[in-house]
Amino acid sequence: MLPFATLFFSLSCWSCVDRAETGPIVSNGRVEVRIAPPPATTRTALGDDGVTTEWIKDDRIALWAFSDSGSAVFEREPFTFWSNKTDNRGAFFVGSIPAMPTGTYRYYAAYPYPESVEGSRVTYEIPAEQDGTWRGELDIMLASASAPELVPADPDRLDDVNELALGFSHKIHALKVTVPAGRNLFGRPVTMLRVRFPRPVTGRMTWDLAAPDAAPSMEGAGDAVTLRFARPVGEGDSFWVFIAPGDMRGGEVLFTASDGTEFTWPLSSGAFGDCTAGRITPVNLTLPEIRPSHDFRIAVDPVNLGEEVTEINSIVCPEGYVFPSLDNSNRTERVTPNGDGTFSVRIFNDMGTGFPDNTVSMTVGSANAEGVFGRRCEVRDVTASGCTIMAPYLFFEDFTDTSFNDAHAEDDNGSELSGAGLVGWTGTRWKVDQQSLEFRTHIGSAVGPSGKYGRVDSPPLPLRAGSSVKVALHYEIGAAFSSGASTLVNYIHPDCLFGLSTDLGTPSGGSNGNQNYPEIRVEEFRLDKDGSPTNQPTHKDNNISEVRKGMRLTWFGYFQRTSNWAAVTGADFYYYLDNIRVTIVS
Repeated sequence: MLPFATLFFSLSCWSCVDRAETGPIVSNGRVEVRIAPPPATTRTALGDDGVTTEWIKDDRIALWAFSDSGSAVFEREPFTFWSNKTDNRGAFFVGSIPAMPTGTYRYYAAYPYPESVEGSRVTYEIPAEQDGTWRGELDIMLASASAPELVPADPDRLDDVNELALGFSHKIHALKVTVPAGRNLFGRPVTMLRVRFPRPVTGRMTWDLAAPDAAPSMEGAGDAVTLRFARPVGEGDSFWVFIAPGDMRGGEVLFTASDGTEFTWPLSSGAFGDCTAGRITPVNLTLPEIRPSHDFRIAVDPVNLGEEVTEINSIVCPEGYVFPSLDNSNRTERVTPNGDGTFSVRIFNDMGTGFPDNTVSMTVGSANAEGVFGRRCEVRDVTASGCTIMAPYLFFEDFTDTSFNDAHAEDDNGSELSGAGLVGWTGTRWKVDQQSLEFRTHIGSAVGPSGKYGRVDSPPLPLRAGSSVKVALHYEIGAAFSSGASTLVNYIHPDCLFGLSTDLGTPSGGSNGNQNYPEIRVEEFRLDKDGSPTNQPTHKDNNISEVRKGMRLTWFGYFQRTSNWAAVTGADFYYYLDNIRVTIVS
């Protein structure tokens, strides 16, 4: 590995003048100054030797000063590159600081000028997408020094300076990748390259200026850099990759290249070492051969959705399957309509015929629907050149991919069901168990208006704005009863109200006579008491007209007496919901 040169600053404090004046310029207690780095420094534009760098126009650093007591005299003051010295031995930066009392101070500096600062903590973004060129703004450097106050100097004397020896240290690692002659087996210029590492290398990195040698914290970390080259790369070309430092020993670094149409076989290397901060790792890269692929034709059976599919937004196969892509993913969004109702997707020849397990996840759109997701869409009629995939229902949920959750079973407030794997669902007094959704209504007393009502709401149906459709709905539901203290319990019944709602929040079911019913009532019905999480004996089918974007399916549980002599105290009705299917009726 090659080192970055160490950067030291000599700070010259000048009054900043564009005209012949004497003395410092003071405005609201601030003094304009110039700082002058010494000549033997590392800067931010790549030099002729391909390793060292130079300051360029509009470069900015940030400077802090703290007193011995720890109080800030100034923070994140910007200094902008002004000019080179007349003898080219150093450069001037221009900035403005408050006048400083006599004393000793702790100075901190950061390059580039940080956009995010909290006290002495600075945050920079190492992007997951880069263009392969030297990016001076990614050459993050931090420095500190103890020195006396900065005193404005005579603007007519360039030798009247305040020396501030800021020893900058580089915080990022760089790869200089070269494709040697004869090593482009891909046979064409590369426009994109993805490099995946065995540890996080991108994201938001935060350092504490007071402890610049400590490891930074990371947020939104990613393990790969995608290069979209400013110009295509071929044999003899070099390019740069900037990453967070880290030890790559014992892991594999994976390279995949593309010209925008074809992709290479992934190339794995376990030869990377400890990619420490402030160093450059030279890499000689062999671009692998083309990984053969071909077009695969897809017909979509629309019966579940209820109307013709006009777009496929994504297809996801089981783990282990790989679509042609830089990230070698089992997901593709590169699905092209053929103009005859079918679609084409590119697949690798080595992935075999069709899709594994005869199912895929798929997101589609139609004349009235958009973003319709099917978790398991059946694949059939597979040949070497194509297949048929069953379109997803407009809405489907059988709760098979949920997780147990009873944290809200007695909660009278509305809440999201995402903790059980049901994103977009909300409910009151709900529970998920044994692959069904439970909601419950509590009876304080059957004599008066004393109840706490269970309610669940589906995600909004994925309809296009302006659409109004008729849908066919099927679901299965059951109920059970915990009797508490009761008289004539057979005359107390679990009833359910199904309807549509447009409340996109987390509506509750209400309590004590203040029931929160769905806005549009579709059907009210009575249930037996022989249901369970695995048994929903009542199968319901509804045709519903004028269904629009933003509407949700809502179930509300309540109870009724069929005898005035029936009484119960402290009991619960449990409702179990499963196998929901919604289809557009043309």
